Amino acid sequence: MEKEQSTNYFKVIGKAILKIVLGLFLFLLLLFAAVFVAIRFPAVQTKVAQRVATYLSEATKHEVTIGRVDIEFFSNVVLERLQVQDNRNKELFYIGRAEAEIDAFSIFNLNTLTISSLELQEPRANLVQYAGSDTLNLSSFFNALGDLFVKDTTKPAEPFNFQLGELIIKDGQFTYDDFNDPRTDFGMDYSHLSITGLNGRFNEIQLEDTISVSVMDLQAVETRSNTRLHNLDTRMTYAATFWEWDALDLQINKSNLQHYVRFDYNTFSNFTEFIDSVTMTADLQHSKVYSQDIAVFAPQLREYNENLQVNSLNLKGKVKDFAATDVDLAYGEHTHIVGSVSADGLPNAEETFANLRLKPSTINARDIKQFLPQEAYEIAARLGTVKLEGRFLGFYNDFVANGDFATALGNLKSDINLKIDDNTRTSSYSGFVTTRGFNLGRLLAIEDQVKTISMSGRLEGSGFTLSSANVKANVNVEQLQLMGYNYQNIKADGILNRQVFTGEVSINDPNLIFTANGEVNLAEQRKAFNMVADLERVDLQALQLTQEPLIISAEANLNFKGLKLDEFEGTAQFDSAYVSYQGNRLPLDSVLIRSDITENERSLYLSSDLLALRVNGNFDYTTLIADLQALVQEYKLNFESDPAATAAYYSRKPNTAVNDYAVTYSMQLKHANPLLDLFLPELSISDSATVEGSFRHSSTAILELYAAIDTIQYQDYALYGNAIELNTSKLQQNPDVLASALFTSQRQELPSAGNTQDFFVEGIWSERTIQFATSLRQPEQNNRALITGDLNFLQNQVQVVFDESNITLQQNPWAFVPGNTIYISEGGQQLEFENFALVNQNQVIRAEGTVSRDPDSRLVLNVENFNLNNLNPLLSMKIAGEVTAELVAQDIYNNAKVSGAMQVDSFYLDQVYIGNIAGKTDWSKARAQATVDVGIERNNMKVLSLSGNYYPQAEEEQLDLLAVMDKANLKLVEPVLRGLFSNLDGDMEGRIRVLGSLDYPVLKGSVMVSNGQFTFDYLNTTYRFSDRIYFGPNSISFRNAQLQDLYGNKATVSGGIAHDGFQNMVIDLEARYRNFMVLNTTEEQNELFYGTAFATGTASVLGPAENLQVNVDARSEENTRIVLPLDYQTTVSRKDFIKFVNHNNRDSTGVEVAVEDEKVDLSGINLDFNLDVTDDAYFEIIIDRTTGDVIRGSGNGDIQMTIDTRGDFNMYGTFEITQGAYNLNLLEGLVTREFKVVPGGTITWNGDPTAGIMDITAHYTQMASFDRLVQTEISGRYPVTAVIELEGPLLAPQIQLGLSFDQLPQQVQTQMYSLINSIKSDESELNRQVFSLLVLQRLSPQGTLAFDSSVGAGAVGGSLGSLLSGQLNNLFNSIDSNLEIDIGLGNIGQDALASLQVRLSYSFFQGRLRVTNETGFGNTAENAQGNSYVGDWLLDYYISQSGELRARLEYNSTPNIYTGRITQSQSISVLHTKRFDNLRELFGSEKRERRRQRLEMERERIILDSDPRLEL
Repeated sequence: MEKEQSTNYFKVIGKAILKIVLGLFLFLLLLFAAVFVAIRFPAVQTKVAQRVATYLSEATKHEVTIGRVDIEFFSNVVLERLQVQDNRNKELFYIGRAEAEIDAFSIFNLNTLTISSLELQEPRANLVQYAGSDTLNLSSFFNALGDLFVKDTTKPAEPFNFQLGELIIKDGQFTYDDFNDPRTDFGMDYSHLSITGLNGRFNEIQLEDTISVSVMDLQAVETRSNTRLHNLDTRMTYAATFWEWDALDLQINKSNLQHYVRFDYNTFSNFTEFIDSVTMTADLQHSKVYSQDIAVFAPQLREYNENLQVNSLNLKGKVKDFAATDVDLAYGEHTHIVGSVSADGLPNAEETFANLRLKPSTINARDIKQFLPQEAYEIAARLGTVKLEGRFLGFYNDFVANGDFATALGNLKSDINLKIDDNTRTSSYSGFVTTRGFNLGRLLAIEDQVKTISMSGRLEGSGFTLSSANVKANVNVEQLQLMGYNYQNIKADGILNRQVFTGEVSINDPNLIFTANGEVNLAEQRKAFNMVADLERVDLQALQLTQEPLIISAEANLNFKGLKLDEFEGTAQFDSAYVSYQGNRLPLDSVLIRSDITENERSLYLSSDLLALRVNGNFDYTTLIADLQALVQEYKLNFESDPAATAAYYSRKPNTAVNDYAVTYSMQLKHANPLLDLFLPELSISDSATVEGSFRHSSTAILELYAAIDTIQYQDYALYGNAIELNTSKLQQNPDVLASALFTSQRQELPSAGNTQDFFVEGIWSERTIQFATSLRQPEQNNRALITGDLNFLQNQVQVVFDESNITLQQNPWAFVPGNTIYISEGGQQLEFENFALVNQNQVIRAEGTVSRDPDSRLVLNVENFNLNNLNPLLSMKIAGEVTAELVAQDIYNNAKVSGAMQVDSFYLDQVYIGNIAGKTDWSKARAQATVDVGIERNNMKVLSLSGNYYPQAEEEQLDLLAVMDKANLKLVEPVLRGLFSNLDGDMEGRIRVLGSLDYPVLKGSVMVSNGQFTFDYLNTTYRFSDRIYFGPNSISFRNAQLQDLYGNKATVSGGIAHDGFQNMVIDLEARYRNFMVLNTTEEQNELFYGTAFATGTASVLGPAENLQVNVDARSEENTRIVLPLDYQTTVSRKDFIKFVNHNNRDSTGVEVAVEDEKVDLSGINLDFNLDVTDDAYFEIIIDRTTGDVIRGSGNGDIQMTIDTRGDFNMYGTFEITQGAYNLNLLEGLVTREFKVVPGGTITWNGDPTAGIMDITAHYTQMASFDRLVQTEISGRYPVTAVIELEGPLLAPQIQLGLSFDQLPQQVQTQMYSLINSIKSDESELNRQVFSLLVLQRLSPQGTLAFDSSVGAGAVGGSLGSLLSGQLNNLFNSIDSNLEIDIGLGNIGQDALASLQVRLSYSFFQGRLRVTNETGFGNTAENAQGNSYVGDWLLDYYISQSGELRARLEYNSTPNIYTGRITQSQSISVLHTKRFDNLRELFGSEKRERRRQRLEMERERIILDSDPRLEL
């Protein structure tokens, strides 16, 4: 059977047909040769042939018939209707007509036959293997022929030489049936073939050991499979070891193979083992193969309808081991494979080693859709047309893929080794993956969450599912677009094993710096986190997670399970955290969140240094949140009063069993203000506020809340002693509500309104009614209000009814009229006022009518006889007048029409009479225009009018108004300038056009101000002016405007203010002034510095308000008196424009006074003051006002003061004191001594004003007695000077004390020489004597302060005498500032009065010349001779103003205690003192410096005098 099946039937059939034809021809030729003459005619030939056929029929038992024979001997043979039947009388062969053209044949050589052309028409062959038979029907015929023609085996066979030039087949048929096999349903049935329409031409036929033939135009149809051979052209060569198809052009159905195919084998039977034994060689070009055509021969491709374009393919090898080069295949629309491939091991795919090298190729998922699972195709299709280049090497279960992939979603690069174990069905892999801008979100269909990713990393592990994966990953993500943000620099290094990830993840993004190390369990039932994370910076706004700027940072320790909120159990702790919101930073030391679940009971605990929260109950978070949201929605439906919407809501609400649970909560707001500062900085509350309550959910939802907050402050509003109570109860399936709410506050501080108390708001909600009440008292103003009423939920509307109530404003009772009602409906779009009025005697505020979508709706608002002084408790400026007004609004929502009229009689502003105000306006939506006409009338004259049109719907030119002023009071603009200027007065005349829009008004025109006056509040200086102010589209300008202070001194101001619709204002002003008052403040107005200042110089102001640059160059003038306190010991508060502080803050609410730096709040301003301080200015520097330590006087220096935009105030420069005093207070102010500062003392600043460095020497001269100090008696009192040297910081200088005896007469100095040296050489003794001199006004015996027992009485008497003389000296000195009188009364007694000394001193020429006389009257017991005059004269003249060079003339009269005579002496001296730091300063010339100073003064004078308007 197997041998039969292995027989090549086509070859057997062909040989059989050929033998039959040749045998018949040979037989006939022999027959014709014998009876050549007899058979020359076709009829005879036919008759003979038929008899031969009858013979063959009988001999072979197969019927053979011939229709006609026509032989032209040795040239042409024609057979017609030749038929052979099988042994079952079925047709075996049939030839309709066979015509042969014989080239060579001889009856003498029967072994040679050459046929040039053989044409077979309508040939048919029917090969059958009948059921139960194992042979073909052809076999019995061949066997019979074999028996008929028995060869003589005893004689050697001679070779038969046969040649056939061309074979032509026309309209042939061939069938083959093996009835032992069933028929197939599809495809080529090799057991049942039926070929029709067989046509073709065969030439160049070589019938030798190697058969070759050229086939042309071969066509056929296999009818049962409907397979059509359109054409076969080839040069076919068949040999014992190969079969070659050259110049191939094969067209079957739609497929076409071209060029070359060859099969090599050892024997033809190798085809039965084709895979292992036949070597293929193919060179296909420009070929095309359709899957449906292949499916005829391989039915497994039946479901596919594809085609493959083979542009080129060079293949060599067996199926089990082949290599293909120059592969260029096109498949589908966008798939194009170029490269080479080799495989070893087919058809066993599991053992096949493949090597695929791809040159730049493309592949598209749509082309291979039918080969992919649906899920895989949907993902692959998103890649679009993939451009790939790389290498695939290895077995199917152990391969390396290294390639570059360019897709519609981005680029990838892989170097992956994959191993698959078929026995255990597990996989392992390792390698690298790199992407560049790959759109991962679009690939996974989650583009709303994830977009592109650029990464590179190494993967090593096994398993492709979460449950089986055991992967070690080290990945660097350069960028990942997640949730709208492009994250950068992400690193992950860890292991995923048994659904648990362990490792480290870090992100170094500009807006997210994050590291985490720990474990994450991803198992479905065991999801948990246990990790430590460092959130260094998380900018949630930049990450597009919040709308507002919010930045957080923390060190986190997470140990919890459950990724869903209801499953959260464990702890999350955040340390060293901070939150930054809109630039405000909130540090958090520690935040702990703990959630526990035990026996269906849940507890949540949150603790931080700001608040503590505890929640307990049998609840789920998601259920609680959903129920609270539903409760809020149901309350909202009540207020909307829409029965249809309410009914629809409750019809949709599930009426199922209610989930019963209860929640209790408590919260302690330990220090909540830092948290409020982040989100609502205007609001602050006191510390330790508490909130607690509960929520019970069953068939009834019950919510309770209780809060106690000591202090609540919102902006400038403060409430003290506050409590909140809320109770609500509501049925689940019923809209009715039972609730109560109460807010109470014991005391309130309201801006402009003053202090109030006992405020409360209460509401009681029962079913469809809310009863409300509110109350407020202001006892100081005799104001109180109690308002009550009802809010009723009616059909489709809400009704508000106010009771008569009790409202008292400044002892005037106001009340609602009975029956007043407000109806609210249509979602708040319709308001109906019915008899709504608030009245006080003849003052009425009334609203009547309706606001709705009805075109006839009309609302009228009336104000009758309303006194404006009712508003004064709410206003910073007092106003007065009586207002009558009416406003009518009609069809507001459609064609709105609004008209209004107002009359204010006797309007006063800050007690300044403005006039009578009258105005009206009309608005029509149809015209999109409002007319405006407002005027002010005073003394029967219209001083101001504003008229024109307003177009609100216009985009740009909304305003078209004209303001005309005729002696309008400047006071009108004071409210706009309040806080900067005050006490405005004067008349305005001019015309101003008002154009533009409300958001961007444009003013054009000018105003002439006459007798204008204003006070600059910051300086407390009042100026007068009469000049014109110009208004431009974007500016307000002044053109050399003249200002005068209260003393008539003038200044010139030029420049203006640039703006964009009165926004983004930029100031550009320049001022020049001479001897102009620039400061006039008191200590109450400004405790930082105050006084009166006059200056000459220039000033400029440039920039916007938030970055203002102020430059001042000025020189002080006479009458300048400045006080600079440096002690800051008084209670400091905020006054005017200066911000001071009090360190005794009580609470974080800031209700008292906020703690701030002790500096002027000039943030946003750059000040640069260059001041030339001259001797004309008087100054006081208060070091300690509690002790009275003050430095005062006059001097000169160049001082620079700067203030930057942060408000930091600094001073630079050196101030030299030319004339001054230092007040020193001792014994807590009991003793005060005024030291005169030696000219040349300096105070130097190099930054902080309080950190100035002083270098001052001051003298205090006291007439002192030297009695009992030396053995030689010295009578009288003589001047002794106490010297104090202050050097170092202003507030803590180094103090050096000393005594000077230079003014003693020469004789006295001689007598006290040893004592003076002894005192000066002992520092402690020196300090003791200085203290004695200052306190007791005398020198004490060495080592004592004259308080020992021997001299105690004298000391007491001396102290009283000294105090008495001090008081007399102060009295006389107050008579004239140039006069100094010193009465020396050392004791109280006869001897003291006898030794009375008086010292007179008078200064001329501003202190440069001083004349001093000292007189003593001696009448003691020792001087009994009588009264005598003893006096000294001293004349000092400062040759130089600084006192460096001075002359002294001295006349002394000294009594001689031995002779009693008076000795007189005269002397003259010149003294020169100079301070220097080096010898160059000592000997250098000062001409250049004096010249520079003179030129500088001339330059300043030229600048000031250059404007003739200054009239200097």
